[in-house]
Amino acid sequence: MAATGSYFSIIALIILIQLATNLNSCSAATPIRHSGRNTGFIRTSCRTTLQPSLCFVTFSRYATRIRGSPRLLATTALSLAFNTTRFATKSMITLSKRHGLKRREAAALRVCVEELGDSIDELKDSIGKLSRHGAGGSTFRRQVSDLQTWVSAALTDDDTCMDGLSRKSINRKFRSRVRRRVGKVAHLTSIALAFSLNLTLNTTLSASKNLTELCKTEGIKPTEAAPLHDCVEEISDSVDELTKSIPEMEETEGKSFAFRMSDIQTWVSAALTDEDTCMDGFSETTMNGDVKASVRIVIEKVAQLTSISLAFINQYARTKK
Repeated sequence: MAATGSYFSIIALIILIQLATNLNSCSAATPIRHSGRNTGFIRTSCRTTLQPSLCFVTFSRYATRIRGSPRLLATTALSLAFNTTRFATKSMITLSKRHGLKRREAAALRVCVEELGDSIDELKDSIGKLSRHGAGGSTFRRQVSDLQTWVSAALTDDDTCMDGLSRKSINRKFRSRVRRRVGKVAHLTSIALAFSLNLTLNTTLSASKNLTELCKTEGIKPTEAAPLHDCVEEISDSVDELTKSIPEMEETEGKSFAFRMSDIQTWVSAALTDEDTCMDGFSETTMNGDVKASVRIVIEKVAQLTSISLAFINQYARTKK
């Protein structure tokens, strides 16, 4: 844990230096790069999860496919959550066919099968959205809204399944077996969350670099430079809030879960507000159309990933209620 804390402290220091350079001189910032083999990237990424050893064992087999890409890592995590949910559904169906089940147990299983079936559809749709996270334009808000709705609905489905098992009349061993299956989905959700936060942070750093490059473009008018400068400031705040959120995820186990998750939700929500403020600054400006379009594409990608992360955070926060 101490080594991990030092790791994040170093990252935080690098980020602060980069942002200070951006704000003061508009010089290019260098995004954090992962070195070493693909498995090294997986191991480093798994340090941000609640179960790093289990995370590495699970995802190292996909290292060649992921190729050091934070986006592919987050998409793979969500895909595994989808596959685990599908497997849990099959297990529920198998259990429902066993003889000797009580009426209440059979009823609870039927609810689980129905709810997890819905969850599969919602997670599948979410994977598609995350895979196409670069899309921008007028459909951006609707895409993010859809993803948040699907992820939240998937969690509600899982919760409904678990709630049906809480009755005392249901055999304890039977209840534990079902809970183990459904519980794996929550663990993979937390891993997907950690990866999503890292992906969001890396993309935000890249946005900071792109905006800084725009600052140096010849022919930028004062009326265009002002909103650009404001945008860099907003994104710097966003990076700061995301940077605080990532290591805090490591400490969410235990009695302080609700308190820490509340902090993370607050920080990531604030990051999204910063990004929205940046985009709003260009809505009435006389900035050149091409420059404005370039800025919006960069910021919309960041805001979309932040929204995805916030959806995952809200989902994970509810798993412990």
